[in-house]
Amino acid sequence: MPQTQTTPALPGTGKERSHDRQDESAVTAVAISTTCGPTQSPPITYAGTRCYKLRYGKHGLTDRHSHGTVLELAGSLAHEVTQARLTLESLAPESEAVVVCRRRRIQLLLSQNTAYDLCRAPHCQRHPIGSAITTCTEHLGDCDARALAGMARDWGYIRRDDAERDPARLGGRSEGDLLIKAAVVLGTFERVRGVLLDAAFGDPNLFDDEFSDPAEALAMQHALERERLRLHEVGRAEGLRIRKTISSCTGCGHQLYGWNPVIPPQYCHKCAPPQPAEHPLYAFAD
Repeated sequence: MPQTQTTPALPGTGKERSHDRQDESAVTAVAISTTCGPTQSPPITYAGTRCYKLRYGKHGLTDRHSHGTVLELAGSLAHEVTQARLTLESLAPESEAVVVCRRRRIQLLLSQNTAYDLCRAPHCQRHPIGSAITTCTEHLGDCDARALAGMARDWGYIRRDDAERDPARLGGRSEGDLLIKAAVVLGTFERVRGVLLDAAFGDPNLFDDEFSDPAEALAMQHALERERLRLHEVGRAEGLRIRKTISSCTGCGHQLYGWNPVIPPQYCHKCAPPQPAEHPLYAFAD
């Protein structure tokens, strides 16, 4: 028989709640406190065994608007670490609020009982490109090489699952192109492309072991090479576009020609800033 444990009493009920340890990770919002005035305790949202405190100062969520919204927030944050701290970025009473948890920015639409992720750039009101690419198109270019590699990895894994490893469907996606273009600006094209392809297609050295039919292994290999070449053309076109726009090196003023995938296109090879040191776990950083 599964063991059970007891969570704290639900606010205002005096009741306890038990659940199987096997279900501790379940996304279940079980209680909320919905007002927060100058002398009141902050609302607390429970999601499974996790607790989130919303600190809204003297302004608070109203009883009629916040229940569904805070429950949506609890579900959204259920995979975060225990006791995740929320901070309030902005609040329009009776309308919406933006809260921040670590680097996530979440918009709470109080009158619609919904919560949406926003671009992670502070105060940006746009939505992210996707669940793996956590900024909007405008701010994707502001990410550093480590962040881009992490997003390329996450997006590649999602793409692999969505396409069910169908060679005809794995490549040619606009989200991947956006990641490549952002990497070109930083001079990390090769690194980001490699991470993306490995995540989306897998290790080509293992194709013969993964596919019992040699024809399937060959089809996956051909799809991988086609996408590798296509992404190179995407990167080359972006690099040449940038160099055509600025025409001369921003460091020394010398004329720029062609495209070098390992340096930012706005610099010549002499003025290019040094690239961050390669690390074996680089692609798996948060």
